[in-house]
Amino acid sequence: MKEVCVFFVKEASNNNLDLCGKKNNYLPENKGTEIVDLYQVCFENFLETNELRPSDNDLYIKTSTTGCNLVTEGEQNNKSNLETLKLLNNPFFLKNIFTQLGFNSIEPLPIVNAKGNTLFVSAGVQIIDDIIHNDGIITEKPKFVIQPVLRTQYIDGVSEGSSTSFINISTEAVNIDPKEHFCFLQQWLKIFIDLGMEKDKFTFKSRHIDKTWGNKTFNGFELFIYYDGLEIGDGSFNYNVAQNTRGDINFSDIGFGLERVKWILSGGSYFDTFTTVYKNQLTLPSLAYANTLSLLSGSGLKPSNKEYGYRFRLFSKRFVDEVKGKCFELDNLFNENYKYWSNWTKLQISESESLSIIRKENSRNFNRLLLDELLKKFNDVNLDINLPTNEIIKRLSHTSVDTKTLEETINNLNYKK
Repeated sequence: MKEVCVFFVKEASNNNLDLCGKKNNYLPENKGTEIVDLYQVCFENFLETNELRPSDNDLYIKTSTTGCNLVTEGEQNNKSNLETLKLLNNPFFLKNIFTQLGFNSIEPLPIVNAKGNTLFVSAGVQIIDDIIHNDGIITEKPKFVIQPVLRTQYIDGVSEGSSTSFINISTEAVNIDPKEHFCFLQQWLKIFIDLGMEKDKFTFKSRHIDKTWGNKTFNGFELFIYYDGLEIGDGSFNYNVAQNTRGDINFSDIGFGLERVKWILSGGSYFDTFTTVYKNQLTLPSLAYANTLSLLSGSGLKPSNKEYGYRFRLFSKRFVDEVKGKCFELDNLFNENYKYWSNWTKLQISESESLSIIRKENSRNFNRLLLDELLKKFNDVNLDINLPTNEIIKRLSHTSVDTKTLEETINNLNYKK
């Protein structure tokens, strides 16, 4: 007879030994066969419990319009959007929820991933990189983290709901069984519904894949979570993760984009959460690049021509390409973004120091833009782009560039002397 997985959310017990009922310590020794079978049973039970069925477009949707049992205990808490957003802007509110559920709240990693397998931290799961890649110590308690992340692959795909840096809220647990994994997922869903999201708008998509992370190759089940058609997060259960000094491990990784959740609850623009002043004055890519520059600079990174610093330089170049000479008028935008990130993570330098680094690099990239434009007609304008912009313009008056052309070019690039 198949083992039945029951999903409901309990209040955390005082000893925090049990998040979801019976503790199983399920650590199979047969390379995943048993864990795969149990995962499938628990997944089917998750679908049945939540009245979900497969649809024509490969999504799991609610069976009927009369009910979707995503919350099996208690009623939805009808918070106002304003109250909800206030809560979601408070990291202590989120930490307190998961601490009460038995999770250990972990401080976020620095965005510059100096000792990791990637240049920058791109997901909350990287808080357990040491366990996955270096046989680090495994603790019994699952972890919760509010992690700023950077996704350079989105640099050409910025749009409403998609940016180059954001907050990934996630739970991470090592060597648990699939029942606990699905219980964690159920707890996430209950939290979202308590915050005011509508349970009937959740849909899911599942897949089983082989993964390669650094020098690790392992197997994983992934369940993508959508709300009203928008992907807001995913929950993966990963197994057959080989170790050097011990047997294979498994881990649960469930994460969501905090800004997408806030956007769903507030409406308007996704980028409203980052800036209140410039959202109607600048393009979405420029807002995204500015936000990422503030995160990188505030984290102590300086521009350079290789690796980490090259990405800083790239985001500055993209920003200046978007706004041209207006880059010198947007100090308040960077200050807003600095304050946003400082609410979620410990930045390494002051707001004024961060702004100074950004301004200097933006000036350098604007100078390049200006000189490249003039080089189309004049061949003696190869000046040092590291000079201050006003010094560049002053020296251009001593080249073959005539005053009229120089003024027109400066004006066309939105630069105000």
